Amino acid sequence: MYLGATIMTLRIFVIACSVFALLQGSPALAQQYDPCPDVPAPAGSTGAPPSLETLEEEAQAGSVGSAITLGYRYAGEEDYAKAEKWFRYALYKGDGRGALGLYSLSEEGQVKLEDPEAIKKYGLNLIEQDARSGNGGSAITMAMMYLYGQGLEKDYDQAHDWLVIAEESGKPRASYELGVLYSNGLFQAVSPRKALHYFKKAAAAGIGPATRQVAIAYHTGIGTVKDLNQAIACYERSANQGEVLAMRDLGNIYRMEKPNSGLSNSWYRKAADLGDPDAQYELGGSQWLEKAMQQKHHLARIKADPSYVPPEEAEPHE
Repeated sequence: MYLGATIMTLRIFVIACSVFALLQGSPALAQQYDPCPDVPAPAGSTGAPPSLETLEEEAQAGSVGSAITLGYRYAGEEDYAKAEKWFRYALYKGDGRGALGLYSLSEEGQVKLEDPEAIKKYGLNLIEQDARSGNGGSAITMAMMYLYGQGLEKDYDQAHDWLVIAEESGKPRASYELGVLYSNGLFQAVSPRKALHYFKKAAAAGIGPATRQVAIAYHTGIGTVKDLNQAIACYERSANQGEVLAMRDLGNIYRMEKPNSGLSNSWYRKAADLGDPDAQYELGGSQWLEKAMQQKHHLARIKADPSYVPPEEAEPHE
């Protein structure tokens, strides 16, 4: 479970030979990773997040990460008393993310803190100390806050530097996020080749979204040689790791590029069962269109009611 809500400050300079080699376009980029590693989803995985009951059991057994997840999950469900409980538990265990969770509740007027800014500063200091002592998870936390400007001003150079530290500590999520930086041109210029390098590393560790990005590279020929069969293999690996978008991608391929209605509907059905509105729309039928319309999918509503006129500039599924 990946969280996107924690923070840190401090400029650091990273001198890492591997990164220098990448930036110089050296043969380090030629390091090979299985583009579609056979890393299945955990037993019983459906692509859905763990239940609150499972998270509570893990948190009660001492998992601070599960406590943080519970805090944000309960906040999302507007059960602020439980959110506060788990954030305080995490803070008691010395995790700065708990302090930041409490600060976010305070900012929303859901929790009264005597000195919210002091709580925030304390949380930042805890995360900084952990990150500087080699905690890869805390380094990722800092990177994401710089990346998305949550609690810090956006700074893609800082995000990159912290991600490099996290990757060197063995965090595959960091490899994935580095791929995102290079694919979107958020750090230096767009570099599909470097992005693919990092996506392959993350995919080799079983990160489903990274495997999908590798599939997209082979599908489009951006950053590598175009190869539809290799793309399909990677999409399938990603889908088997629970990546819903990869399931829909396969539905699209088997509908339009390698027509096979059986396979197309099978993949659309898997994505639709997991709540993907575009897959629900593609399946059609009153049941699926109704589900898509519940997610404000305007094309689904048009299909069900041709007289419907969507709002101006509306996205199909907004």
